[in-house]
Amino acid sequence: MAGDMDFNALLWHELEKNDLVIGPAEYKVAMRKIMGWGVIERENIIKIGGIQTWKNVLNQLSGISHENDCIRVLGFGRALTEYLVAPLNIPSNLKEQIVTVGVISNLYGSIYDHLIDAGLNNKLVLPRWALHSIVYEKRGLRLTVLRKIGPSTLRFIQTLVEHNIQILTELPYYKKHSEITESIKELYLQLYDAEIETIQKTRSHISEDTLKNKTILFYLIGGLYTWLCIPQIHQDRFEWHIKWVRQFGEFIAWMDDAVDLAEDISTGQPNLLLFPENTVGVNEQKDRAMVQMIAEKGKQMITEWQLNTKDYRELPLVIRKAPQICTVSWFRGLTDQK
Repeated sequence: MAGDMDFNALLWHELEKNDLVIGPAEYKVAMRKIMGWGVIERENIIKIGGIQTWKNVLNQLSGISHENDCIRVLGFGRALTEYLVAPLNIPSNLKEQIVTVGVISNLYGSIYDHLIDAGLNNKLVLPRWALHSIVYEKRGLRLTVLRKIGPSTLRFIQTLVEHNIQILTELPYYKKHSEITESIKELYLQLYDAEIETIQKTRSHISEDTLKNKTILFYLIGGLYTWLCIPQIHQDRFEWHIKWVRQFGEFIAWMDDAVDLAEDISTGQPNLLLFPENTVGVNEQKDRAMVQMIAEKGKQMITEWQLNTKDYRELPLVIRKAPQICTVSWFRGLTDQK
């Protein structure tokens, strides 16, 4: 399809018109901070998984093999998680734990994306029984053996998931807010199932909701973690935040698929923009309606965040404009905008 680049040019223009991008000077400052965060988070990840495992994983991956790519992924993991939790204003020590969860999740999500793009080797996927055992804290011999003899990438992902579950159990209201805790555990498995369905089903056999949910659930887990840091649940505030996190995740899903459009066309991977009712690059009027819809979702998500985040203007640029920074990062090289 020749129109994918034209579509992305249209989308960039619409995002720019709706203040969903930042200028080159701000972007340069923000990326310096994000890469600095990434270096720090890389050291934290190495402490969790070990330096040799880290090196082995880099060697096994194709698209993420350059260490700077990993550092960027880790830095954005922190920036987006800071943005996600900012409306709730939780204590800084607890926020650091939630940020760690977000950083780790962003890393293993990126690892899976690259494995899928490279033609996933099933031996590198954490088995569902293993995830279930980790999430529900049913450790046993099978998990121990898997950790010792599995491929480096699988063992690395297992270690990262175990660390995130350990953080979950250490949050102050893990037991008090038991319904939220159970929801998180169920969402881990739902996210896994959505990932596997994306891998196993062709473009014509997967639903739009499944593709959206793969991203939405990813952020929803992090959002729910945050509520285990809050002593009293105010239902209106809780419902608003969860609804907003879903909006955030859906916007990210549309943006991610827009950026991957050309690659997904060539590989046959599922993409939100390639469903019959959404197909782009055929009708310019339809394309313009599609980019307006995506931009409107982003604008609404950011407006909601600003209205519900106390003193948001005082937050560092890299946090208060995290979605806009991501937009520019995603689109570098896809348009003539730099």
